[in-house]
Amino acid sequence: MRRNFLAIFTLGLLVVACGSTQKHVSTKSVERSPAPMMKLLPVSFSDEVASGKFKAECSMLQVLNDSIIENSANVTLSSDASGYALEVSFVEVVPHRWVFGSVRPSSSATFIASVTKDGQTIDTTKKTIGSAVAFGACDRLEKIALASGRYVAKWIVRK
Repeated sequence: MRRNFLAIFTLGLLVVACGSTQKHVSTKSVERSPAPMMKLLPVSFSDEVASGKFKAECSMLQVLNDSIIENSANVTLSSDASGYALEVSFVEVVPHRWVFGSVRPSSSATFIASVTKDGQTIDTTKKTIGSAVAFGACDRLEKIALASGRYVAKWIVRK
């Protein structure tokens, strides 16, 4: 019994001691090129989006705009940059969607993001994001807008 305790104690001490040693840390300074400038066009609802109370009551567009700006660390977004431009618009918004077997409704929104240079489209992405976590339609739609902004920010870094 005492032998087992001693073996376990020694093994535990060894694991703790090995875990606390300093890992190899690189001290090289990496020179980064300046972040590219990109113009962020006003975020909007496209003409295909049906009119609804959510357009006036929810702040989806502002949340999406803020989320893109907050999450785009590697790209400098500006309202007056020349050259590249980012345009994001919601093409479909469903504030209340009932799914079989659900207790409460969910929401979904589809957006299109495109990067243009001097008026020519370079790349476009389309994504549908849904949420069923928040109780109110505006809360769900704003949560979707926040997630959409994160997605767009990661997408433009790869462009």
